[in-house]
Amino acid sequence: MGFVKAGYSSERAALVMIVASLAVIACVIGLLMVHQKNEREEQIRARGISLARLLSGLPSGELIGDETYQSTLQLVRFSQGTQDFAYAALTDHTGTLLAEVTEPGVIVPPATVSEEPSAWVGERTLMLPAEQTDILEYYAPVFELGDLAGQIRVGYFKPGYGLLYEQIPVAATLALLIFMLTPLFYLLLKREIRPLTTAGEELERLLKDGQLQQEVTISPTAPLGAFMDRFNQFVDYAQGRIRELETDRGELVASAKLISYKKSRIEMVLQALPEAVLILDEHGHITYANDRVTTLLGASREDVVSRHPREWCGNPEVIEFLSRYESNTASRYMTDTVQFRPVERSNKALALNGYPLFSANDTSEIQGTLIVVRDVTQENLVKESSADFVSHLGHELKTPLNTLALYSEVLMDHSQDEAQRIEAVNTISDEVERLISLVNNLLNINRIETGSLDIDKQRVRLADLLGDVTENLSRTAKQSDIRIELDIPRDLSPVLVDKDLFRVALNNLMTNAIKYNHPAGTVTMKAEETDEAILIHVSDTGIGIAPEDRERIFDKFYRSENDETGGLCHNSPLD
Repeated sequence: MGFVKAGYSSERAALVMIVASLAVIACVIGLLMVHQKNEREEQIRARGISLARLLSGLPSGELIGDETYQSTLQLVRFSQGTQDFAYAALTDHTGTLLAEVTEPGVIVPPATVSEEPSAWVGERTLMLPAEQTDILEYYAPVFELGDLAGQIRVGYFKPGYGLLYEQIPVAATLALLIFMLTPLFYLLLKREIRPLTTAGEELERLLKDGQLQQEVTISPTAPLGAFMDRFNQFVDYAQGRIRELETDRGELVASAKLISYKKSRIEMVLQALPEAVLILDEHGHITYANDRVTTLLGASREDVVSRHPREWCGNPEVIEFLSRYESNTASRYMTDTVQFRPVERSNKALALNGYPLFSANDTSEIQGTLIVVRDVTQENLVKESSADFVSHLGHELKTPLNTLALYSEVLMDHSQDEAQRIEAVNTISDEVERLISLVNNLLNINRIETGSLDIDKQRVRLADLLGDVTENLSRTAKQSDIRIELDIPRDLSPVLVDKDLFRVALNNLMTNAIKYNHPAGTVTMKAEETDEAILIHVSDTGIGIAPEDRERIFDKFYRSENDETGGLCHNSPLD
């Protein structure tokens, strides 16, 4: 259903037109006053500059005058013939007044003479101290025998806004003409809106009768008949579109809430990740960052989002990596990785991984990039330690295997005497025990890491166990020209330990003490019992442990960087 409603009554339209005409009259008078003020200022400027230059060319004596004749300044006052003239004055080069001619009640404001020749001629705005009135002053230098003797100053009252007396009739006539046009415009407007008024009365009748489903009809001969038909059609179409938009609006609100919920859930997941996460849009600009960027990259989320990496990052590897996604389109389709060490934390190693984010509807379209920043310090250390461990293990296994191969050849040589064969058999037995010990160490490490190592504690006579360990290592020590000394009281109390694991620990200590000792050196095992515990000490005359390595002797796979050691372990007392 369509309807038309009249918006203005005749009285209101007349009032609006009267107010509009008054506003136009006020604007015209205002523009006239502004033009009048600007024109008077231009006249004063032309008169002041000319007069200042004219007076500056006269001798100072003529400007000052004496008792016999009036000064030129006095003649200036009578020759101006304008109400804007305020004063004319002559000052010396220090600004002191030498002569002045002023209007009644005017005091010449003080002013200094600039030392710069470029500032000797010009104009300025001053203020009379008493009247608080602005003065437009024009000044020029006065010379005597080529030297600056003073300055001529001519001041005029700055014109204000207003109309001259002779302009009042013109303004009144113009205002009257504008005001007289108002009734004419009102009559024309009333004639034009009469059909709309009739349509409004018809609509008002329909609204009062409650016939909201009827269309507004006008006689076919009426000028607005065709307009009302089109207007009714437009209103019907508009109402249909409004209903559709209301439906779409409800769907959009629901979708926005669902998207907001999903976005918050995703951000919660990204915030919970232990890695720093950056999300780049299709142009390579950072649109999201979680709180971990502060810890790993040293920049807050506010500094990172929507800013170029050069503005918040000082690491060239990071800047080059992130800038790559702005300029190179091919980089967005590849998974890339770069590792670097922060300048302020060189002991840390960080890795940047870039993953393309494909559109859910089109897998060939890239909508952004996911950047993951991880702390890979421990991973690198484990890799390096594992590589060192494998290298050292290979070396440890290679030595007994070479020995086994050598003495196996001795046994296969039937020309050897019985003593050599017995020595070969004993050596092979020792090396086999050594291999078994190495394998058992590896198995124990694996059991400890998987939590499957069972501790079988039993009462053990410690003196016998220590003696047995040193006896088994005596052959190895003898081959290295190392002497083993045992300082153990025979009355040591029995202890509750896992005999096999304890033997492995003692064997490792003694083996390292022998291996990293000097030729003809000594390895000493000492035990002493106190009221709280039994202390076992293993010492040697070897190269020792560097102070920086002592805190890491129990780190898995750790090897000293000392070229003299090059081993997995170091000597240490087992308490």
